[in-house]
Amino acid sequence: MTSVPGVVAPAMNPMMGRQQGPQGWASINELKKDYDVRIVEPTAEEIPAAVKTLVLLHAKNLSDKTLWAIDQFVLRGGRLVACVDPFNVKDMLASRDQQNPMMGGMGGEGPSTLGKLFEAWGVGYDASRVAADLTAATRLNSGNGRAEENPAFLSLKAGHMAKDDLLVGRLTQVMFPFAGAFTFTKKDGLTFEPLITTSPDNSCLLSGHSVRYGLQAMKNELVADKDGRVVAARLTGDFKTAFPKGPDGTNDVSKALMEGKGAVLLFGDADFLADDFCVQVINTPFGQMVQPMNDNLALFANVIEQFAGRSELIGVRSRGVSNRPFEKVDKLEAAALKKWQAKESELQGALQETQQRLSALQRQKSGNDRLILSKEQQDEIVQFRKKQADVRRQLKNVRKELTADIDSLGLRLKVLNVIGVSLLVIAFGLFRGWKRRRH
Repeated sequence: MTSVPGVVAPAMNPMMGRQQGPQGWASINELKKDYDVRIVEPTAEEIPAAVKTLVLLHAKNLSDKTLWAIDQFVLRGGRLVACVDPFNVKDMLASRDQQNPMMGGMGGEGPSTLGKLFEAWGVGYDASRVAADLTAATRLNSGNGRAEENPAFLSLKAGHMAKDDLLVGRLTQVMFPFAGAFTFTKKDGLTFEPLITTSPDNSCLLSGHSVRYGLQAMKNELVADKDGRVVAARLTGDFKTAFPKGPDGTNDVSKALMEGKGAVLLFGDADFLADDFCVQVINTPFGQMVQPMNDNLALFANVIEQFAGRSELIGVRSRGVSNRPFEKVDKLEAAALKKWQAKESELQGALQETQQRLSALQRQKSGNDRLILSKEQQDEIVQFRKKQADVRRQLKNVRKELTADIDSLGLRLKVLNVIGVSLLVIAFGLFRGWKRRRH
């Protein structure tokens, strides 16, 4: 492949040095094999003319002068890949690791957005909200030895992709940890094309605060509202500047572009390109090797290849793919997750009530009696344990019902296939016999 000028900017991690690739970012290291990858600082006030494709990875707190540079880059025909993020996991972990000097300099934890550029382009993006989808939940370790299905940690399947778009039409699964969502207000000359969307029947938006504290904190907000969220989209057409009076508002725009044709790829997540969420490292006799765990790397490679090519290739449609996702199974799993959450909430409520009653009984005692469980406290504990066992049994039944429903669906399909094929063979035989009699 011909080497095409490109850039990754601003870098999320200062370990992305000038000569060596970043540790923990196989997606960027892969780019260096085919492209001239450069680093642009988050304080840059100009994008070099040689740069044809600009990739922003969780670029936070950009000044108007830097936004102006990006604005002018797009207006001159540059291709922009903007990975913004309302809740960046890598950023959060780095900001917490205060004792590791190699992880410093991140500028603090927080969301990223393109602010005034989004406004000028008609793109709506709330950096305080995270998209959730019950049909795309990822099983995560909750930290107390238990696993939980987290619907804000998106594992998006083929059914969430735009089937006729070459960028995503052949992908089977991508992982977006805590992604933001985009909306679009029509702008003359601009076309907004959703590429990856959450399911409309099982999606909602959650506050970044609740996402931070896990599934238990999300439950009150986890209510589907019949509205799919766009987590990746393409924006093409005639762009107008977001700074008609210049970045300083001084009207010194004699050499500036006011409009121009451009192409922008929007992602509501930046973590999807980090190694933790797209590859696994395998030890082999030949050393460590990186193996993709999903289609995140393929998605990024598709984007760069398309944006670094001819402008006619951007937005080319495909004929689609022949395989279809198991939508019925996804719906069954989403329904089971809702039941599971309701039963778990019931258990937590019972635990809280029991704790309150035990505390009330404890306050009634004095002196050495506080060290001995009263008859009432023992009865409360016994009752709670019975309730706990009952709810846990119901949780197991929910899982069994899901398995039974899926098995029943599979059995019906098998029977239908067997009977259907048999009937077709019989019908064909009768038809052939009838035709032979006529001749």
